[in-house]
Amino acid sequence: MKKLLILLLLPVLPLSAADNVIFSGGNIVQAENQSAIARIAAVESSPGSGIYSLNLGGTVTTTASTVTAYTPFAITSVTTSSTAVLAANASRLSAVICNNGAVDIYLRLGTPAVANQGILLKANGGSYTIGSTNLYKGIITAVTASGAGVLCGTEGI
Repeated sequence: MKKLLILLLLPVLPLSAADNVIFSGGNIVQAENQSAIARIAAVESSPGSGIYSLNLGGTVTTTASTVTAYTPFAITSVTTSSTAVLAANASRLSAVICNNGAVDIYLRLGTPAVANQGILLKANGGSYTIGSTNLYKGIITAVTASGAGVLCGTEGI
């Protein structure tokens, strides 16, 4: 027996944080901007029917995240031992980490940092930026393959 896959294609309306649209059970329950109104469809099936289901529900809220404070930091001695650069921070919205020293530094999103693995920050200006498209809120560690390095940067919350 062949199974039939039904695809339901709906026009996608771009939404922004300013629209503040909340969906519940496939229906819009709140919309700040009437031009943002869209429909969400659900196709239900019974188990074993061969019809695939697309179930969309719950609540989706778009909100703007605005950095309200920047905290600068400096790590004056990154060595061949893993060193914490930024502690885990649930409020983090952005960060910039710069290599201000004469040796390459390796970052790890997590712990421990390992030489020659992870995110390479080249000597004398290599940098890494965390923002809305690659947001990471956990601990960040660093290490060198040899010698001592220097990091500086800022964290936005």
